[in-house]
Amino acid sequence: MEKGRIFLIFVLTIACATSNLEAGWEDIVFTENGVIQECDQYVQVFVYGTLPYTTTVEMTGGKVGALFIYDYSTVNISGGIISSQFYSFHPGNNDGDDIFLCPPQFCVNVSDHSTVSISGGSIDSLQCEDWGTLNITGGDVSLVFSDHATVNISGGRVRFGRVKLLYLWPEENYSHLYLSGGQILGGVLLEDNATMEIYGYGFAYDPNGGDPDNPKFSNGGRLTGFWRDGTAFSINFQDFRNHSYDNVILHEIHKVDIAVIRIEQAIAKKKEALGRVDAALEKEWDAHDALEELLEGGDYGDLKKGDIVKAKQKIHSAIQHEKQSKEALEKSIEKLEDALASLGWELPVEE
Repeated sequence: MEKGRIFLIFVLTIACATSNLEAGWEDIVFTENGVIQECDQYVQVFVYGTLPYTTTVEMTGGKVGALFIYDYSTVNISGGIISSQFYSFHPGNNDGDDIFLCPPQFCVNVSDHSTVSISGGSIDSLQCEDWGTLNITGGDVSLVFSDHATVNISGGRVRFGRVKLLYLWPEENYSHLYLSGGQILGGVLLEDNATMEIYGYGFAYDPNGGDPDNPKFSNGGRLTGFWRDGTAFSINFQDFRNHSYDNVILHEIHKVDIAVIRIEQAIAKKKEALGRVDAALEKEWDAHDALEELLEGGDYGDLKKGDIVKAKQKIHSAIQHEKQSKEALEKSIEKLEDALASLGWELPVEE
């Protein structure tokens, strides 16, 4: 069954890779729940909802030129590519006339109180505005924000860009950003009332820091520190009409919380080690049983019976040591769990 599934995935991969990239491109409008998946190819995707009903679209793969989300709709992106380069495949750009359909300024446009959650995939450029909400836990995203956007970033690779200068009469920016993880690239421009709240520890701000290769986009200094899981980060800021870093709120994780994090990480590593010990024990028992069968069969080949018995005894001894190591690891995990309980931390209930 597993081989059949792998073969099917292989066939689908080859089919997508060898298909004509210029074939099958079209626009699509979602007014009810739908899916964009591997091998799907759309130049423009429009997502609409009609209150009190909303529309949810799951994008797990495929290629899209531009995505427009309206009317309290939801789009969850876990895979695929969204890039303006795909506009060249639009039928209107390949009909022989001199009229060319240009791509929008941003490949993904989140507006009208809509929500986009990104856990994977690649997005060339995204604008979140007009009370839109953006959640980023993974993937590769280039991002701008304006109006009353809410942006939550806890993972992924996120590149910030400028947006306000692209409008002749910019409105006040009241966007709110919450950062607790991820790799932050580019320069963050916090104009007007836009606010960024950062959750971590070990913060250090250097007003003269920045990216020496892109000084124009990091003229507002650099903040370094660590996310909750201990991963180091650095964030460059841009200044234009105001000092961006003035709009930053830092939330320092308490020392107790850091200790809890480290204990949780240690427990996770020990549980991984238990899994490896179990895997080793399984192989050792297989070897032990194979020698047992060899002894029962009596066909020793070039070996002597005493050598086989000795090897079997050595394997059994190794198994006993492994069992002791497993018991020690389990005891160690119990002690760390007791430490968490002493710190007032409730352990999750295992189902």
